[in-house]
Amino acid sequence: MIEKFPGADTLEVSRDVEAALDDLRPGLAGITVDTNVFRPSGYIVNSVDNLTIVMIIGAVLGILVVLALLYSWRAALVSTIAIGLSMTAAALVVSLAGHTVNAMVMAGLVISLVVVIDEAIIGMENVVRQRREQRSRGDERPASQVIFDGTFEVHRVGLYAALIALLPLLPIVFMAGVSGALLEPLALAYAMAVVAAFIVALTVTPALAALLFSRSSAEAHESPIARRLQAAYSSALDRVTLRPIVAFAAAAALVVVGAVCLPFLGRSQLPEFEDRNLVVRWDAPPGTSAPEMARITERFTRELRATPGVENATGQVGRAILGDQVGDINAAEVFVKLTADAAYAPTRRAVENVAAGYPGLASAVETYERVSVRRAETGSDDPVTVTVFGPKLDVLRAKAEEIGAILGEIDGVKAVDIEGEIAQPHVQITVDLGRAQRYGLSPGDVRREAATLLAGLEVGSLFEEQKVFQVAVWTQPESRHSLTDIERLPLNAPTGGSVPLSAVADVALVASPAVIRHEAVSRRIRIGLALDGRGADAVIRDIRSRMGDVAFPVEHHVEVRGEPTVDADARTLMIGAGIAAGVGVLLLLQAAFASWRVASLVFVALITALAGGVIAATLMGDDITLASVVAFAAVLAIAGRNVILLFSRYRHLEDHEGMAFGREMVSRGARERFLPIVVTALATALALVPLLFTGARAGQEFAHPIAVVVLGGLIASTALSLFVMPNLYLRFGSRAGAPRRASGNPPTAITEGG
Repeated sequence: MIEKFPGADTLEVSRDVEAALDDLRPGLAGITVDTNVFRPSGYIVNSVDNLTIVMIIGAVLGILVVLALLYSWRAALVSTIAIGLSMTAAALVVSLAGHTVNAMVMAGLVISLVVVIDEAIIGMENVVRQRREQRSRGDERPASQVIFDGTFEVHRVGLYAALIALLPLLPIVFMAGVSGALLEPLALAYAMAVVAAFIVALTVTPALAALLFSRSSAEAHESPIARRLQAAYSSALDRVTLRPIVAFAAAAALVVVGAVCLPFLGRSQLPEFEDRNLVVRWDAPPGTSAPEMARITERFTRELRATPGVENATGQVGRAILGDQVGDINAAEVFVKLTADAAYAPTRRAVENVAAGYPGLASAVETYERVSVRRAETGSDDPVTVTVFGPKLDVLRAKAEEIGAILGEIDGVKAVDIEGEIAQPHVQITVDLGRAQRYGLSPGDVRREAATLLAGLEVGSLFEEQKVFQVAVWTQPESRHSLTDIERLPLNAPTGGSVPLSAVADVALVASPAVIRHEAVSRRIRIGLALDGRGADAVIRDIRSRMGDVAFPVEHHVEVRGEPTVDADARTLMIGAGIAAGVGVLLLLQAAFASWRVASLVFVALITALAGGVIAATLMGDDITLASVVAFAAVLAIAGRNVILLFSRYRHLEDHEGMAFGREMVSRGARERFLPIVVTALATALALVPLLFTGARAGQEFAHPIAVVVLGGLIASTALSLFVMPNLYLRFGSRAGAPRRASGNPPTAITEGG
């Protein structure tokens, strides 16, 4: 549809009709066509471009870390190919599943980077180390055998880490509504990347390593940076093992701080999208005429165009005759495009201030993404709504006022907006049955003729130049100018002649609602809530508890809706699935170590690692979104892999190399696991650091809080693996009294490590 405001010199159209403009231009002589206004697709393009740039920067930084610490261009090349192949395979599967490349898919791939980088680097570090040890020992085994042994040595236990990374996604399967629909592509992208990384690590990585390492001498020199870091770590670990209480106290303090921060952490289903295409929705009082709405909207768009940071603005009033948008003539939408270089938050506030300068009109400034999700979830533009249903308008209004007073007392509710009821003069005609029967008229006859004379009767339509004109039969305006004129309206009597309306009915002027709103065939009044300082889910819980104190007559009830709401059955299933996932992780750890004591230690350690993500999100002031929840699964995965490989190395030293359990064995195993833990942590951190510094710009609204959570969890899990877990194993990991077995008959499920 192409629209033009009266008196406007510029005709603004959507990009969707650009292809048809060539055919239209002969008929648009003298009219300037501007297609540079409100393109929601531009946000998607900018999002993908921004994420692509930061991911390329992060990949380069990660490769430099691998080169600096492993001192091997071959290892860096194989790791890079493995990471790229895993991400490409995940994107291909997501595409085949019917999902496009959107913000949620990109967020899932960003989260999976944690696991993918770890999977790619950890095997190559072991190969490089074993090749160097082979040269130093003079080992005569074929290089290919050493490479394959080194690769499978760490990935043999990688299955446990991969399953730990996937199990926390179980509750998403039972998540319903908009939340479930949003998380489905994110979880699919993350899961496919994890699975692809594991498969690539077992197939492509060893093949490439054999191709590059077998016919060349292994890199004989160790990285000087890695050597200095390892020497510093050995010294620090020796001091910590002498005073393990320091490590335990630090871990306990981390958990306590995380628990304290958790209640203050903001929660939201979706972040605020930095879309430079804004939608301003107008609602004037019912009865506002089309010319008046066009005049106000045109003035508003001119004022917006003069606002610094606004590139263009256009609007539409009401809806087209054949349009799919539901709206009356008193509703309008204004589409605003911000300039690329304008500061987003101040410019958006300026737009909101301009909209607020029109008294009597209700306005809301939103992005297209936020409006779409919110309307699908709540049915309105408010984050939380309370809707009262029932057949009687007076009861609905009384209950809405009562509930509104209660809602204003709830913590976190900034404003309560009860849908207004605009009254307008209405001619009420009450038929007197006795008087009507004297003239042979029934009440139906009187109502039909009066309605035709006063409101008109549509008898057809005329179509001209793609326009539709309704044809109606109606009286002359002077015949219905006043109540006296209406009382004199002639009605056709079956007995012949005409009868004045006042002879058979009483005519009065009464106040009547201009609009009676319905939903699910029931009358309703909606109460919208503006929130401040609390999440929608917490406010909804308080509202539902308070609604139990409100008594409703028969056929009247109330419904509470909000962005993160999930019905009771789905919530129960999600909680049950979450518990099942936690139990599944514990069982995986028990299967890995064949020891409930060690499995319980590792399980508690994994929970401790999550505290780092909570603290980081609190310090950065970020809300925990749906995508951030999946980021915690990635933190669990990398923490679980580090601890599993560390403990498996301890078991290997005891069972295969004959070392006695004690401080020397624990220190050696920790030193041997230091480099892969640090390389993985630094490569992942540097891959995500660009997201941290570039902020939550277009496309990074999901990725930025993800990066914060992952980096916080990465720091916590790395410190936990390097200092706390060695001391925990030294204190609780002893298998004294257990029968010794031959090295070929391992006593536990995990006997080897990197």
